[in-house]
Amino acid sequence: IKDTRTAIDAKVTRYLRRSSIGVGIANSSEDDYKSTAVSVDYRMSSEDNNTTFAIGTGYTSDKIEDTNGNVLATFGAEQKKRANDFMLGVTHNLSPTDIVQSNITYSAGKGYYDDPYKTFDKRPDNRQDLAWLTRYNHYFSDADAALHLSYRFFSNSWGMRSHTIESEWHQDLGGSWKIIPGLRFYSQNSADFYNDLNPVDVAASFGVPYAQRPLNSFDARLAAFGAITPGVKLVWEISKAVTVDVKAELYEQRASYRVGGEGSPNNEPLKARFLQFGAAWHF
Repeated sequence: IKDTRTAIDAKVTRYLRRSSIGVGIANSSEDDYKSTAVSVDYRMSSEDNNTTFAIGTGYTSDKIEDTNGNVLATFGAEQKKRANDFMLGVTHNLSPTDIVQSNITYSAGKGYYDDPYKTFDKRPDNRQDLAWLTRYNHYFSDADAALHLSYRFFSNSWGMRSHTIESEWHQDLGGSWKIIPGLRFYSQNSADFYNDLNPVDVAASFGVPYAQRPLNSFDARLAAFGAITPGVKLVWEISKAVTVDVKAELYEQRASYRVGGEGSPNNEPLKARFLQFGAAWHF
């Protein structure tokens, strides 16, 4: 499989005395997928600047094709997907060394959600997502370090529920260096229509017209599993304007790591290594 992706993302923010408004636009293009998105957000701070409230909305329009002709052969044209997103959030300074943030996002989409490269993949033509993310940061002045904690709960209309817990320790090493070790744990249950590779169900789908097929997917991303990701990031602040970093992570996914019950038995373990380089220029 070979693909080329080009993307552009731009945002303009207007800052007022105790508030700001931002407008963003994004566009990406691949051989089989095109996406365009627009967004607007508004933020307002309290008189003492200890609390900031945020509200935002966005709209995404996607066009889906495939490079082997399955979608065009089945439906006769490229498929589309639309989604509306909404966000509410609050950030509060608990003390000079403690800050907490909590955001709730809701998304409602309709259109083509199937995987065009999986012959027997049929999913609902709509999906509603709800996510709640809470972050807490504490600064330890004696160690000149900060602890970052976060928890994210996700639920959607396909019956999926997931939990993500993440922690990072931001340690200044003196001079212009900083090291950030971290650990992330993730757990999810399967979608209502996920099929754990049942050969009887596969055989029953042969010769059945698409409109008469039951909802079904063998996509491992919709299975029940858990994952652990330890990692470490090294940051070098070359100047006040330029920062570079390198990050390494190990990812391990297993059905047995799922919290609250057994994972999908035929979901194979997955391991991956990630190495990321980054640079930032502040102006």
